Amino acid sequence: MTLTEPTPDQPLAHDSLRRGAGVLVASAAGFGLGLSGLPFYTVGVFLAPLTQAFRWSGAEVQGGLTLLLLANVVTLPAAGALVERLGPRTVALGSVLLFSLSFMSFGTLRGDLWGFYLHWIAMSVAGAGTLSVTWTRTIGAIFDRRRGLALGLAMMGTGITALVAPSLANALITRFGWRMAYALLGAAPLLIAGPLVWLFFKDAAPRVAADRPKSRSDLLALICDPRFWLLGAPFFFIGGAVAGVLPNLVKLLITQGLSPTVGAGVASFLGLFVILGRLGGGFLLDKLWPHAVAAAMFVSAAAGCLLLGAGGGGVWTLAPAAAVLGLAAGVELDLLPYLTARAFGLRRLSSVLGSVSMFFFLGSAIGPWSFAWMRDVTGGYGTPLIIDAASFTLGAAGLVGLGWRESRAPRQAVE
Repeated sequence: MTLTEPTPDQPLAHDSLRRGAGVLVASAAGFGLGLSGLPFYTVGVFLAPLTQAFRWSGAEVQGGLTLLLLANVVTLPAAGALVERLGPRTVALGSVLLFSLSFMSFGTLRGDLWGFYLHWIAMSVAGAGTLSVTWTRTIGAIFDRRRGLALGLAMMGTGITALVAPSLANALITRFGWRMAYALLGAAPLLIAGPLVWLFFKDAAPRVAADRPKSRSDLLALICDPRFWLLGAPFFFIGGAVAGVLPNLVKLLITQGLSPTVGAGVASFLGLFVILGRLGGGFLLDKLWPHAVAAAMFVSAAAGCLLLGAGGGGVWTLAPAAAVLGLAAGVELDLLPYLTARAFGLRRLSSVLGSVSMFFFLGSAIGPWSFAWMRDVTGGYGTPLIIDAASFTLGAAGLVGLGWRESRAPRQAVE
């Protein structure tokens, strides 16, 4: 991996939303029903049944999500390298199948906490190929002029999951019990995403690994590149903030006086704004300075955390706070691949994105557990929400600083 002056990405003849619609639909299904969608937006709903069934604390249950995200720090770079070697479609199909089976297996839990944690680690390995490194490489190769919007449409799948999954999971648990709910929800990736990926998701990007395998010098060049750290550090704080508040949102809303049904409904309402953040953020990234878009979204999310912490006002106050958090959660996963491609180019996007994403997943791993732990220690959500607000603000400031640096120096690409 050598650092060279960039050559502008050439617009492709098929840079068309209509012609690439099948890839976008398959990517949205695979991403939304994969590791970034289904576990993240249902863990808060399963929190109460699991604590009641096994007498685990909230922090112990959230520890599973923390372990999954920590495991992603290792599995995501490996998945990126595998995508470059085998192609995105092969990795996506295998990972969708394995992830579906691993999610369904949670219905077999028998009260062993360490066994519960092993399920999360296994799910991280199984589902690594459903993360952004798989879908964004193909999308980046197909779309040039409207890459931000295309990424927003593809990542919209997690917004649909956020909109539907909490209420659906709550309804399934109420009617069939939590074990059957895991089985039914876990079948969705296999039955919905699997066929769509098989039919419509094609390998559009060149397989560069066959030409020159990645070496230790490749990794060293990336680690020594200041952009690697300037891009990764803000996403550490942003990932921790988003992953801290969202999985705890249903329980947080219940402690603020909402019923479990209304709380799950507000969490689903958040999903609508995740979708808006995906689409609106992707559109704005193509039109405006992307670092300013990031700053506006994440400062608004900081205000939403403070509003949630203030309490009072019932659903009419809590729902708008959830809405701005949904916008931030929507735009974050557009921004990470967009800014990575902007800084490093497309040639090795999967492996570079997998490495940069380690910051995001490390922050995301710390967020849920630390949020729940601070809630248990302080007896309330005020302190963790203030820390989340500060993390959003730090992330926004870091991305603006990165943009300012880019504007003062010629952009380079990692080849």
